[in-house]
Amino acid sequence: MNLSGPARRPHAGLPKTHDFLTGISERLASPPAWLIERISLLSRLQIGVSDDPIFKLPGVLPRTLGAGSLVGAEGLSATSCAFVLASGLQQLRHDVDPVKRLESRFPDNNVFGVRNLENYSESMLQALLFRLVRPFEWGDENRTQLQARVGEFVNNEQQNILLGELILAGARGVLPPFGPRFFRNRFQPYLGDICEAFEQALHISR
Repeated sequence: MNLSGPARRPHAGLPKTHDFLTGISERLASPPAWLIERISLLSRLQIGVSDDPIFKLPGVLPRTLGAGSLVGAEGLSATSCAFVLASGLQQLRHDVDPVKRLESRFPDNNVFGVRNLENYSESMLQALLFRLVRPFEWGDENRTQLQARVGEFVNNEQQNILLGELILAGARGVLPPFGPRFFRNRFQPYLGDICEAFEQALHISR
């Protein structure tokens, strides 16, 4: 994994996934079953989702790892891939060599490089990176690059597994605010009538 750019400290009070989705549910007279099920699963596990780590929008199918990946063998589940990537991130965070360490405190100021989304180009792995890398570990410069390139990551149906994690990344401050046109074009086909509730939760102005 590559490191690049200046870092920043995390904002206080970043919403947890459970709280964010619960807030959306409370805006709806009749929350859809898939949203209720996800909230319920998060409520039971509290520390995270172990059997289905990626937040997928309705109609999005799960993925397994493709052939030839450095992460693991073909067919590896998202849960197993999450474990591998999380282990790699922890190694970076505690590397004995400060030059290689994923560190946001002066003078060791290394953050997670956007080019990792090209190095791990499968959409399932990209979704997991958006989930696992802490917001401040991207750095301000990289957040700007992510905003400029986010449309490239979800421009076809094969990449739709990223959509849910991009919403959560927006809620956590990893991504700058979505534009209303972009959000409706990319997300409304999956969210349908509840798209506006997500827009409101993300403070997107029409």
